[in-house]
Amino acid sequence: MNIIERIKGILLKPQDEWQTIAGETTTIVDLYKNSLLSQC
Repeated sequence: MNIIERIKGILLKPQDEWQTIAGETTTIVDLYKNSLLSQC
């Protein structure tokens, strides 16, 4: 997931983007792990 593309999607096509987000199965823990690992 590219954060810039996600933000653009939410701003420009919110209905479509939120449908996509609703179908994702990423947990909060996974989000933190990915965020921390990308900082290294």
